Amino acid sequence: MNMDITAIERHLRLFGLPTFITLMGIAGMVLLSEPAEAVSIASSAFSPVANVLFPVSAALAFTGLVWLSWSLWQLYRWKNGNLVGECHNCGGVMSHKDGRYGTYRVCKMCGAKREG
Repeated sequence: MNMDITAIERHLRLFGLPTFITLMGIAGMVLLSEPAEAVSIASSAFSPVANVLFPVSAALAFTGLVWLSWSLWQLYRWKNGNLVGECHNCGGVMSHKDGRYGTYRVCKMCGAKREG
């Protein structure tokens, strides 16, 4: 059995945060959906807040899905050789970060780091 640890790390780097945001939005939508019978005082008091937060959760889920789709599109283009990025190792897309010793870039595909 041959495991590619770099591919696992790449997928976590590309899809981790968008998946988390999408799941949080979906969880908010499920929790804030109107129950069939809302007879308790707590549910009637929470109803106006839920009416405001439900669209926010839906927007969060939609944003996560769009971001996830974009990451999938980037991975597809990179695997087919159509993505020409800044990375000298693999040609992937670089993310810019600010660290202890100044700014640097990290490739989202292979994890290579460069100064600047």
